[in-house]
Amino acid sequence: MNGRLLPISLILVLFTFGLSVPITVHAHHLTVGEVLEILNREEVKAQTGIAEAKVDPHLKRHLVIKVHASWFNLPPAHRERLAAAWLRMWKDAMKKGVVSVVGAKSNQPVVNYGPNGQVSVVAIKRETSMVGTGN
Repeated sequence: MNGRLLPISLILVLFTFGLSVPITVHAHHLTVGEVLEILNREEVKAQTGIAEAKVDPHLKRHLVIKVHASWFNLPPAHRERLAAAWLRMWKDAMKKGVVSVVGAKSNQPVVNYGPNGQVSVVAIKRETSMVGTGN
């Protein structure tokens, strides 16, 4: 494991378990590859409901995070904290980066990002798939 990624992984794990511990990481700036590697780790995906994180092939500054049905099992405030952390990570790696969090089945937004980084979860019907399976 790359030692530089440990602090960011720790932040994600803390957010996953609902801890609101303010942590400041004074390391290097993340790269696009590091962000993708972190978000696509099996343990991160299992704990956050991420199905897949990838860069939009048509707009390199656009990170698309697809979430499966288990995302909706997380409390709304927890989902907002995760989405905010993902945006901070991406903006660290990609100047003027934008993030979309969408349902893996519907491809519809499940998070709204405001102009100043405000995050709100979209009140929509759950994705229709087997909850917790990653499908």
